[in-house]
Amino acid sequence: MWPEGESFKRVLGRDNPLGAGWSYPRDLVPMSVSREYAISIADQITPDDVRKARFLGTPQQVADQVQPWIDAGATHVLSYNFAGFVAPGYPDGVNRAEVEFFNILRERNMTSVPA
Repeated sequence: MWPEGESFKRVLGRDNPLGAGWSYPRDLVPMSVSREYAISIADQITPDDVRKARFLGTPQQVADQVQPWIDAGATHVLSYNFAGFVAPGYPDGVNRAEVEFFNILRERNMTSVPA
């Protein structure tokens, strides 16, 4: 998760180094970013920032980590479970974990859970 503008500020307590109105899907054009600019941005990101924007754990633990972003105004959650790379022989377990994670968020945020 890389938050834009106001969500970044509400959760991390400071301005997004890419700019207050920066949006990943709209503004990221990797081939136009110089090495120097990329390093200057990376130098402003702390390990704690990364921990607040990349999540790991059980579906419950990850939901607990994502919830502050929803509370700060995030309206979409796009999840990618990297467990499939670690345990490629267990796709059903990875899929069940994703479903459980999203169902927890739906229940917490009063959104209907599919049957």
